[in-house]
Amino acid sequence: MLTRIQPDPLADMSREMERMFQSIAPGVLSFRRAANRALDVPPMTVWSDEQAFHVELETPGYDLDDLEIAATHDTVTISGERSITRPEGASEHYTERTNHSFERSFTIGGEVDAERIEAELHNGVLHLTLPRAQSSKTRKVSIRPSLGNGPGESGCCKN
Repeated sequence: MLTRIQPDPLADMSREMERMFQSIAPGVLSFRRAANRALDVPPMTVWSDEQAFHVELETPGYDLDDLEIAATHDTVTISGERSITRPEGASEHYTERTNHSFERSFTIGGEVDAERIEAELHNGVLHLTLPRAQSSKTRKVSIRPSLGNGPGESGCCKN
């Protein structure tokens, strides 16, 4: 099944910025990585096969209870909140870790069966499997020979 991809001016701008950063300092700077850090959202990858859409989101330091997933027929929202705790009475000497929260909401390129969504957290990567809804799956239609002399004479396709 072919899905028409709508032009995305922000994605085009992001690609252009990435190209520009790479021309200035090849292999050193990454506009996307800098943008994700600036926006403070975990990076993700989305792909699909015939049965489902798949999402991988980097969530190191988040436990299962820290993450929440909400889905409708074509939109997914992933949010998370983690708190850094220290033992009572401990003195902190140095830290770069802080409490953190995020929310990512995006549209999938087709309808999903929200009742059958599966999520798994493994080694800091959240993997979602979003099964395609029956209505969005491609169905092969068999063609039969006409029993009559022309279109519609076999009972099919009459106006």
